Amino acid sequence: MKDRLDRSAFLKTAGVLSVSLPVIAPTLAYGRVITPPGSDLGFGKTIWQELKGIPELSILLGLIDETGLKQILNQIPLLYGYTLFAPNDDAFKAFGGGIKEIKHLLRTLENIVVPELVLLSGLLGGLLGTLGGIPLGITRTKGNILVDEVAKIIKGDIRASNGVIHIIDAVPKQIIV
Repeated sequence: MKDRLDRSAFLKTAGVLSVSLPVIAPTLAYGRVITPPGSDLGFGKTIWQELKGIPELSILLGLIDETGLKQILNQIPLLYGYTLFAPNDDAFKAFGGGIKEIKHLLRTLENIVVPELVLLSGLLGGLLGTLGGIPLGITRTKGNILVDEVAKIIKGDIRASNGVIHIIDAVPKQIIV
């Protein structure tokens, strides 16, 4: 039976395939379905590339470009993708003082990135963990979805090959110093 390849030899040979096997089927976590990357998502463009094509996110794009977050939003994750809650330019302009003041006020942009893919239909309420470690509170009220009680999702489910973007109209208070 030399024609047969045992499982461990196959996995050593396949390498990358063995890492990607867990993402083939959708997973149920925290009461919401998490969709694996590439299934029912936009193909080709990463979150970072999608951001570059959305004019009302130019301030956020500039801030992310100066951090290590750019590399994260431009890579394909091993498991479930990312969800970016992206404050629009009007949200940042509400601070006044220009981009220098905004940089000074921000604790970390990693607190608007959730390390799992959550579409609008999965935002039922509760807390979502972020890359920065400070959870985002999600509330559904009067037909709106609020992030951190202050930011309303004004456009959601912008799909990318590695996750999804939800545009919000305010900067969540937990990322402000």
